[in-house]
Amino acid sequence: MEVIRMIVSLLVITLSLLHTPRNLSTEQKTIASPDSIEQKTREDDTGIVKPTFKESENYNLTMSLRRPNFHKWLIVDGKYEIEHNIRRQLLQNNKRRVMKCLPGSETACQEVLDLALHFLISSYPDRFERITSAEGVDQIYVKGTNEIYEIPNKTAGSSQTQALELAASIAVEDFNIVMEDDNGLHILAAAVSCFPVGWSPEDRVGWPIERMHVSVPLWHSKLGFSVNKFLSRLTVEKPIERSTYFVQVAYPEQSLADIMCQLDPPHGGPKPVSVEQILFRSERQSFRRLPRSNAVLFTVKTSIKYMTELDFEDVEKFRKEMTTWPAEVAAYKGIDLWKDCFVEYYDRLVLQRGNQY
Repeated sequence: MEVIRMIVSLLVITLSLLHTPRNLSTEQKTIASPDSIEQKTREDDTGIVKPTFKESENYNLTMSLRRPNFHKWLIVDGKYEIEHNIRRQLLQNNKRRVMKCLPGSETACQEVLDLALHFLISSYPDRFERITSAEGVDQIYVKGTNEIYEIPNKTAGSSQTQALELAASIAVEDFNIVMEDDNGLHILAAAVSCFPVGWSPEDRVGWPIERMHVSVPLWHSKLGFSVNKFLSRLTVEKPIERSTYFVQVAYPEQSLADIMCQLDPPHGGPKPVSVEQILFRSERQSFRRLPRSNAVLFTVKTSIKYMTELDFEDVEKFRKEMTTWPAEVAAYKGIDLWKDCFVEYYDRLVLQRGNQY
């Protein structure tokens, strides 16, 4: 099973070697108060927040909000070129599935691009540069991939999709724009989601937030009220973030792009034959109010590790948290698919550690 275990790592190396630069022209019932928001976070050296496992004997679905480190709002690390290449291919070949914008979201889409450009150029000047072509066209130069993208002209009647597409092309985060409609409902008004889990912007842009979570166990009874109050009260001055995770099974025939872009429900395949197929997928989610459009920007940074790459402390905490899941939550998380392999792996780790002492 070593070959299976290394499938994603080999794909990463292969993509990195084969990548050729191209020049492009184109929770509770009450909302948490600021003082009660969790302050404890764990970050790796890139600033990606690792999930904090709940160490309670009882399952409790909460929003788990915390104050963000917005100096690391968008991440550019050693995996940037690989993830960027996957996103570029998706936006070129499958844009209809991974991106959609409703009319009326134009100002917010442009605002997202302006924020992303400013942040990336100022935070990573060795990776991004704003330049002007000989014809006077405003452009962004991505140094690591030797690509040049034209920045849409705000006054030239550009499509609302161009600004959001460019933001998602130069960043490796997914961007979702939530707006309030005339009935006071929070609607997903625009999204570019290259690394989703079991959903597509093509299907869900235009949906109220409540409908998007209709299949999530306990969401409506535990979080629905809190999420709506949170979105209504979010201010420009006080952005918020949270993290969450998923367990995913990888198969030998899948490419890295297939693993990262999970448009279909993730638990429909055969059971893994070993723990080396089980991946731990974490998301760092940030929320901020946009000052010009008054929309809410919801970003997602996805990271994937093998379960076998997690520290024993995290594996142990995850094992304990699993035991608190109600039946409907366990089913939603696909536990029947990967539980046997994971528990066998955990028991083996415990035995090995016991033999060391």
